[in-house]
Amino acid sequence: MSLSSFCPALRRFGAVALLLGGLVGCQASPSGQQQTAPGSTSAEALAASATGSVAVRTAPPAASVTASSGAPPSRPSGSDRPVRLSFVGDLALTMTVGLHLMNRGQGKPVPDFVDDGFPFSHVADRIRGADLAVGNLECVRSWLGEVDTDHNPFRCPPEAVDALESAGFDLVSVANNHAYDYGRKGFIDMLRQLDRAGMAHFGKESFTPKPQPAFVRELRGVKVGLLAYYFAPQNPRRDVEAARPEVDVLVVFNHWGPEDQAETLESQRLLAREYIDGGADLIVGCHAHVVQPIDWYRGKLIAYGIGNFVFNGMGHSEQHSRGALLEVDVTKAGIASHRLIGVRLDQHGVPHFEVDPVKVAPLQPPSPSQDN
Repeated sequence: MSLSSFCPALRRFGAVALLLGGLVGCQASPSGQQQTAPGSTSAEALAASATGSVAVRTAPPAASVTASSGAPPSRPSGSDRPVRLSFVGDLALTMTVGLHLMNRGQGKPVPDFVDDGFPFSHVADRIRGADLAVGNLECVRSWLGEVDTDHNPFRCPPEAVDALESAGFDLVSVANNHAYDYGRKGFIDMLRQLDRAGMAHFGKESFTPKPQPAFVRELRGVKVGLLAYYFAPQNPRRDVEAARPEVDVLVVFNHWGPEDQAETLESQRLLAREYIDGGADLIVGCHAHVVQPIDWYRGKLIAYGIGNFVFNGMGHSEQHSRGALLEVDVTKAGIASHRLIGVRLDQHGVPHFEVDPVKVAPLQPPSPSQDN
């Protein structure tokens, strides 16, 4: 397949810029802003620390260590151990990353750093250690459709899904501002291609006024439900309240807020609390391309933004080169512990752990007197 057919953005933005990873940001269309409750007051900005531990508002940060390892987690064996959920942010398996994946799959020459595990070589062991690994698919897996966006259109090759499966991902969100880059035709074909590849997905109802049924998976007797949103529903509690009786743990995965800002909006905080008041146990966010604060509400964790996980061309600032892997251990009684493991993206958009994941301390909720 020719380079121009792989990404029509070449004709629009220039082949040289694409091949060099010259994209300096994924600018959302005006209609791409998350529709939430009114309000624009910013939260205090908390950046990731130099050790890879992410700063936390009202809760102690993860332990500072200097070792680096992608080793799988050490956990008790047997059915009594907690179920481990892992969440990452934007997975842009497009642009140069996508070209390398496609060329490797077709047996064409690739750079030395494009190994068999690319782009997850340094983190895959940890991801595979999860019982359910979830990420945001920030590109369209389809060759169909025409460009239908005023921001950079992202399309990924079939090999991208193979790479996700090989790395241990089980579920991807399609509720994001790039899902319709190639129109409804590309979106529907992407869902079909993901189904054919056996890659579970959720969030397609976010683009409609229809209620969204939770994606539910039972893991060793623990029923985990997940909802994914790009456009927030008019009644944020509707889907949460409908899913709550059917699951032991309920997660809301949001693609929200303005890009490139470490601060959260008051509208995001209000929406997260609506979900929790409706019965959600955990709120996880992405889209900003930078790590945003963690907060607690009624003893529940809100990770407003866990940044990029694979995204070449995002190295134009320190913030854009960082992301996080959020691990959550759950039982039938609910969430038992959380860890936030810092990652750094190299010049190729490939994630590396900044600290030894085994040594990252759990995030502890504040005392009841501190909780909002």
